Amino acid sequence: MADGTLRLELGAASIPLSKLAAAADSFSDLVADVTKELHPDAPIVEWTVEVERGSVILAAKPNLGREDTRMTVNTIVKGLSAIEKGPEQPAYFTDRALEYARKLAELASDDFPVRVRNGRLQARLTSRSVRNVNDLTVGAQPRIGTIEGRLEELNIHGKPTFQIWERLTGRKVQCRAGDSVSREQLEAAMGHRVAARGMIRASKQGASRSIDAKQLRVFPAEHELPSADEVRGILKAS
Repeated sequence: MADGTLRLELGAASIPLSKLAAAADSFSDLVADVTKELHPDAPIVEWTVEVERGSVILAAKPNLGREDTRMTVNTIVKGLSAIEKGPEQPAYFTDRALEYARKLAELASDDFPVRVRNGRLQARLTSRSVRNVNDLTVGAQPRIGTIEGRLEELNIHGKPTFQIWERLTGRKVQCRAGDSVSREQLEAAMGHRVAARGMIRASKQGASRSIDAKQLRVFPAEHELPSADEVRGILKAS
């Protein structure tokens, strides 16, 4: 059961001080970065840390309300779990957060297991996370471009993020809404085919993985488009 506490567990009987410091720094940086993405308009969010019994366990809690705390710690654990499973950028994980996650995973080994959990919800980090983050971040230079597809997922907590299923590849692309893309515009676009334009980041294989959307165009639904006969009539009239 989730208890609103984010725990970093280092399951080794003896830990070099330098390794403990590196783990604590990467954990702290990761938590701060994802929290900032989730709560961009909140005052500075402070996390308090306690050391629990057992292996080395750092237990962290933010000074947020109950629901915001639950959402924040779950976002971090689920994001780390997704990174371990495959090269997919989780919601609210910036490139900086991915780098912090990679640094934390680089410390892990059979003799030094690294796990982050919230109650029963947990993510164990291994060398697989390192490879997956490398696949995500070691790629082509960011470029201005357009992603076209269907907008099927939307999260309006904090700074809005949304998912577009790319029309040509069928891949899911993580999108962050810029200041010129309103929440109302995103809500109206749910389920529609859209074109998001902005800074695209791609994997080293060239697949689009995220975009900072500065513009969003919503295409009309198919039933709103003119029929072939109507198009021929328009052309004849012109």
